[in-house]
Amino acid sequence: MKRFFASIIAVACCIGIATAQDIVYLNNGSIIKGRLTEITLDQKVIVQTQDGNQYAFTNDEIHRVTKDKDFVVETKFSAPKGYRGFAEFSPLAISAQNALSFNLSTTHGYQFNHNVFLGGGVGINIGYAADSHISIPVFAEFRGNVGRRQVQFTYGARLGTEYGSGYRPRYDEVNDVLYSELVSGFGVYSGVRVGMRIPYSQHCAINLSAITTLTLGTFSNFTTGLSFGFEF
Repeated sequence: MKRFFASIIAVACCIGIATAQDIVYLNNGSIIKGRLTEITLDQKVIVQTQDGNQYAFTNDEIHRVTKDKDFVVETKFSAPKGYRGFAEFSPLAISAQNALSFNLSTTHGYQFNHNVFLGGGVGINIGYAADSHISIPVFAEFRGNVGRRQVQFTYGARLGTEYGSGYRPRYDEVNDVLYSELVSGFGVYSGVRVGMRIPYSQHCAINLSAITTLTLGTFSNFTTGLSFGFEF
């Protein structure tokens, strides 16, 4: 029976669970159909039926659990299907141009299931020190989650375009003068991330990630840093 209960926990926390309805067979002969929504710390299984009622069963009460193809097995830590938004802040990123930058972005799109999000976003990057400039990336973004526990692994990628404008130092050899020249233009913007997702409600979570971006164009650069994000 202990091995059986452990298998229930594995089912609830596994990655990429297919669409399914849980069928719980009790030792007293009863059969409960619904969604297995939670495994509590005191080893109780919470099942929510189609009419919205919730039932709790202990390890000793359950004979076995099988699956049908009606529902997605979710826990309170799963990202729900539907609209999803992200706001992200990176206060200190280091670039290949020997400069520091401040980055802020927001992404909005659709959560197809707990593991797959697709959307689009816009941001602002402010570079300073060796190469001062302001750029605005516009991008498509993919995000994925691994695991359904309170701390999850998350990853993602961005691809789009970026418009930048800023001043660059120039030296006039004829007049022996150092001056600043305003430069602007477009570039190709891309980025990847890995980190962790910490949900604190069914619809909200905190994201902590290491993010790396590559821009090719007027302000070609390679940047890496840590970001703090809010998911809603």
